[in-house]
Amino acid sequence: MGSAASTYPLFIDLETFRSLSGDSFHPEIFDAFKNENGLLPREKFLELISVHLHVPQFEVAFSAYAKNGMRVINTKQLEELMKSIGHFPSAEDIDDPTGDRLVSFPDFINIMIRKLSKMDSELLATFEMFDVNHNGFVSPKELQEVLHQLGEDVSEEDAAAMVGDADIDGDGLINIDEFQRKIFPSMQGLDNTIHDAAS
Repeated sequence: MGSAASTYPLFIDLETFRSLSGDSFHPEIFDAFKNENGLLPREKFLELISVHLHVPQFEVAFSAYAKNGMRVINTKQLEELMKSIGHFPSAEDIDDPTGDRLVSFPDFINIMIRKLSKMDSELLATFEMFDVNHNGFVSPKELQEVLHQLGEDVSEEDAAAMVGDADIDGDGLINIDEFQRKIFPSMQGLDNTIHDAAS
């Protein structure tokens, strides 16, 4: 999955897609994005590969909202679904004042491709801002210091508690994976402030 783009053919057929996708194989995703010749362009395949590890989680979450065996949800449900997996939908994601437009599972995957692509660059920039001493980790002191700079009134005890909640490996610090799982989603409400501070 991590091979260079040039190792993949320009167009990928269903069986190749099945073998490369492994457990995250979904024929409906292939059908949604294939071209008029029944092949998947390499650029779209690479986009799908970028989210393939998340597909099982996405399918479970999507199925919880797609009732009666249907493989579609409306945009009101899409908003709830995205929030349930830690993402905040933008106006572009929803783009439906009535909330009644139907969204298929491949539509949802396409939205998440855009979301995660944007999130990767934002995540790294935000983590680097909190990693004040640039050692690859965020300490309680660093977390408190940067949150204060962003106008958040966080005590030393609160910062320590936030790190403790996010600290999966128990080393007392937050690495980028832990930051992505626990801290970064809560930062999205501070998007503009973070962007200004990081600029």
